[in-house]
Amino acid sequence: MKALCRVSKAARTKGDETFSIHRMENLPVELFQAVLTIIALQDGNDYTTPRDPLRNLMNVSHVCSQWRAIALQASEAWAALHLDVHSTCTPWLEEILRRTRGQPLNISTTIVDNGRDYSSPQWVMTFNEFHRIETISIIIEEVIPLEPLEKVLGQPAPLLRQFELKYDPDDYISDSFPEEMRLCPSGPLFASHAPWLRALELNHCYIDLRCQAVSNLTALLYVTTPQADDARLHARQWGEALSYMPNLEELYLFFIADGPPCSVHVQLKKLRMLWLMGNHRNVQALYSGLDVPDICDTTLSTTIDGTPEVFGEVGSLLVQEAFNSLPYHHMAFKSTESAFSVGARHGNTKRCTKRSFTDSNLAPLREHYLSRLLRSLSRRGSLLASNTRIGLTALQLDFDVRYPDDPGDREELCGDLAHFMSMFPRVESLALGSPTIKTVIIPIFQQWPPTLWTEDEDLYRAAPILFPSLKELIAPVEVLEDDHMRAIVESYALWRKDMGLPILVIYRDDVPIY
Repeated sequence: MKALCRVSKAARTKGDETFSIHRMENLPVELFQAVLTIIALQDGNDYTTPRDPLRNLMNVSHVCSQWRAIALQASEAWAALHLDVHSTCTPWLEEILRRTRGQPLNISTTIVDNGRDYSSPQWVMTFNEFHRIETISIIIEEVIPLEPLEKVLGQPAPLLRQFELKYDPDDYISDSFPEEMRLCPSGPLFASHAPWLRALELNHCYIDLRCQAVSNLTALLYVTTPQADDARLHARQWGEALSYMPNLEELYLFFIADGPPCSVHVQLKKLRMLWLMGNHRNVQALYSGLDVPDICDTTLSTTIDGTPEVFGEVGSLLVQEAFNSLPYHHMAFKSTESAFSVGARHGNTKRCTKRSFTDSNLAPLREHYLSRLLRSLSRRGSLLASNTRIGLTALQLDFDVRYPDDPGDREELCGDLAHFMSMFPRVESLALGSPTIKTVIIPIFQQWPPTLWTEDEDLYRAAPILFPSLKELIAPVEVLEDDHMRAIVESYALWRKDMGLPILVIYRDDVPIY
């Protein structure tokens, strides 16, 4: 927009109307699109004012008449507009449809509610042009009759590439999936055989996808709530649906329902991004039936039922299973009060793998959960321990847990942490989050930990051998604003130097996530 203003000012200074118009016509279409967007907002948002909208269309104070005249004639800019049906006045919408006649349309995120339902002039005009829509995103804010929408989605849509349908009321607090938002199971969207449909997003809206018409999809996002059992598909049903989608490159499924495991072997050879969410049994029941390439970035977000011991055992198995195929070069371990996650990136293929899990009852993950998990991950014979010793050179630790007050709990947590960190002898770069520095990690590195009881000294005699190859420590820049955390980091660096293992301390605005 600054460039737009400079050119406009230069044109007025020149006083040469022909020259300035010629120069402006050669500008990028994005500038004209920006002007049209301003015009649309100023002309369209005031549709409730009792004055002639057509008169308003001709009077925009923030855009000079010359820019306006040229932008209104820029056919490429008109075609590039992302149209918001909900907030566009009828005359302006008519103008857009008229000037783009015969060209593809892009409908940006727009809302359907009582004020702007399917019978409004805006939607009637838009749906009459459904045959030339390339992208459309609809947010439904309240339960409405779906027959008109099913009728529209049954029309020919030869140009449709991306479709998003989201049920998202402002006061959405229901635990159950609204039966009224289940579209015709036959898949009305595909009754028209939209041959170019590549991306589909369904958010709290259900369409049965087990049909041949979805074979061209390259991206699918399916979102429901954990309680919406009547709308979620279980692993076997998803296996059946995905068997129709061999061209998928991106797949996001939140949440997977309880049910039988995937009974077919689904080959997704083009998949580059996979994210599954649900109970760990349900996620595994589907994931075990998927054949994805090694370069696919994979995230499995799961819930685990049981005690801290069960959480640690199951979480450890999930992590080891995820990282037993390749020697990863970069790994990140992160914990919050609600979740624990492990992410890794293989340096050669750039493949990213992530596992995250929470307690199924959403119970806070106290230090006992973290302790049990780290203990299971680092026990003798652990596949993770074997692989990390091979090629891991960069590690991130971000444990947001409180430091235990009880001496016994403190000894247990720090002992498990020390043993866990002994798995990484070749790590050269270590990144730490702020809570990790202040409450858990750094104290166990020091010979005389200031925050530990003296009877714990024997526990840390092995501290000098932790990270013997370390060359740099990366910390958040906010550490510089906290005298206590800064002192901890600097004292650790001095301690390493005294031990003959000097490191470089780096402060960054954004600590890298591997």
